[in-house]
Amino acid sequence: MNLVKLLKEIKNNVGDVTIKKLHINISVDVNRLNNSGILFLYRLLNQYDNLYFITIKNLPYCLMPDALEHLLCLKNKNEKVFYDKKCKDCDFRKTCPGWKNFKKLSLNTQRKTKQIPKETVIEITRKCNLNCTLCTTEKNNNSDISLTKIKSIINDSKQMGIDAIRFTGGEPTLHKEIKRFILEAKKNNFYVILNTNATTIDKKLIDFFGKTVDNLLISLQGYNQISEQKHINTKINWKKKISNILLLKSRVKTVRIGTIISKTLVENIEKYARLIKKMGVTNWELYRPITYKKDTNFQLSKKDILGVMKYLFNLKKQGMKVKIANPIPFCISKNMDFSSSVLLGAVADDGYSRLVWDVQGYFKPSYFIDKNLGKKTKKAWQSNFLKKIKSLEYLPPQCKKCDYLKWCRGGSRAIAKINNNSYFSPDPLMSLKKL
Repeated sequence: MNLVKLLKEIKNNVGDVTIKKLHINISVDVNRLNNSGILFLYRLLNQYDNLYFITIKNLPYCLMPDALEHLLCLKNKNEKVFYDKKCKDCDFRKTCPGWKNFKKLSLNTQRKTKQIPKETVIEITRKCNLNCTLCTTEKNNNSDISLTKIKSIINDSKQMGIDAIRFTGGEPTLHKEIKRFILEAKKNNFYVILNTNATTIDKKLIDFFGKTVDNLLISLQGYNQISEQKHINTKINWKKKISNILLLKSRVKTVRIGTIISKTLVENIEKYARLIKKMGVTNWELYRPITYKKDTNFQLSKKDILGVMKYLFNLKKQGMKVKIANPIPFCISKNMDFSSSVLLGAVADDGYSRLVWDVQGYFKPSYFIDKNLGKKTKKAWQSNFLKKIKSLEYLPPQCKKCDYLKWCRGGSRAIAKINNNSYFSPDPLMSLKKL
């Protein structure tokens, strides 16, 4: 269904629709909303989320619990809202418009909606065959996690209702028990994500991943052997790596390429994109470099990042699914709708939507925030440190009035720490005067 026809159906079956450049905003009207309307909303997200920033206002979270990142409920303080008894334990009650007026809908059954991590990330080893210039993880050949610990983390995650387990490292395929870990996660019905550099695997392992891994993130830091080796400081068989990626692409349902933005990429981004498209991969994640190291190849200006953002936007129009996937303040650009189309924001990082198990034996908020949150999933998620990060109370007043705060969240807490020695200081890429 084309966009014009779909938006017409949404207007008839959901509520008012406004389009501002790259932003589609839907304001739900309880008198218009019906079961067909919910289906049309899902169709809009499935077909056009890659091209537009889509927000849906004033819809109870439990009607579209798997689309929470698109729901925006700003309850009027003077508005009287009626809740059922089932609503009292919902974590979104403070902003939800309530369930009572939507009871005529039969598509979904009302349920308690909890703010829980989307995934548990497990560092299973610090072994790695590469020496990447930007890596902050210290190699350790005696750091492997045990199957007993894996089972414990998986059990805790299951009890909390978390849906996905991600295995990372180091290079996780160097752990001799990697197959058993993945099978344990699948046995417990988790969506399995695996991070790998794709240089240490053989065809048997590729076949195994094809049967067990749902989502594969492959690190690719160059567009040819010379540029790749410049970033990883290791000689590799480039042809084998590309061959492995092609084999994985043919077997695993979702394959993504992950690349840290560098001066090399800024100057050669067309070559990177050409290689990725040639391999048939449509999902490309880029990352803002986060490091204490003074490597000039990763000292990026706002102009560098804006140039990459512009190029990614053009790739999106060609059907590529591309994002800068770690925190960059949306106000880096004068056009916030443009920012929202290519920046994921902090919503997927800094402890907002996942926990990372450090192989040293504790949970931390992210790869780059080495804060010990404890050894139990629930305790870590409810820690005072994460509560403070999620409160956003430390952000400047301009941020709190911004329509994009839910996604941007003020940029990177790790970069704030590096630049100002405090996780709760401003991100240096903020341009508050634009807000």
